Amino acid sequence: MKFTIASEHKHFFNKEKCIEFKNVISEESCEQILGEILKILQNKNENSLTFTHLSFSKKSIKEIVSQGYNLTANEDKLKKHPFQRRLATIVNELTDIKPLRLGFDQFVCGSISNGKENSYLEIKNLKDLSSVTEVVCGAVLCLQGIEDKERSIFAMQTGSVLFINPEAELPFTDLVTLPNYSYLLIVYTKDASVYILNDTDPNTHELKKHGYVFGDRVLDKTNPVILR
Repeated sequence: MKFTIASEHKHFFNKEKCIEFKNVISEESCEQILGEILKILQNKNENSLTFTHLSFSKKSIKEIVSQGYNLTANEDKLKKHPFQRRLATIVNELTDIKPLRLGFDQFVCGSISNGKENSYLEIKNLKDLSSVTEVVCGAVLCLQGIEDKERSIFAMQTGSVLFINPEAELPFTDLVTLPNYSYLLIVYTKDASVYILNDTDPNTHELKKHGYVFGDRVLDKTNPVILR
């Protein structure tokens, strides 16, 4: 079913620099997405026989941000899942920009660890988080949440999405401190985007593991075009 964007939605997004839509992704799909993400994380934590959302939330914020980075680009079930095109289509309708390339994605949940190190305290907008240039928009999908249980500008209800202008200044630390919530942040860029050093991005050196050096144009193998 097509998600319709009206002119007043675009006006609101342009004025306020963010907009939330409820029930964009079904709860069933969110369960599937979260399940696939946890399988990937299970493989990263080989000593854990049963890896759950609770297991991940017990990690430090630093570990959550590191292990949850760029999980969907090379995982076929997630890369080809219908939610990818659905969200990208809404981004296109809000911004009138395409093609749209995946800049990066980030799975996060509220850490219940006692560790105090929180790199997200320094994050003010999407550009602070991105080591890929030409950021167009971000989509923060709530994969697990309880509406009105907590208070945040980010979506509180499973399946709801907050779309963010790259200049919008938001409390990104909520994404890694709200207990019992899980989010998938997807950042979209223009087609011609470049890998750069970004000191505020905790994962700024990750693309080096794929053979990149700063100044390289990102390629489909790591940053696929989601909408042409």
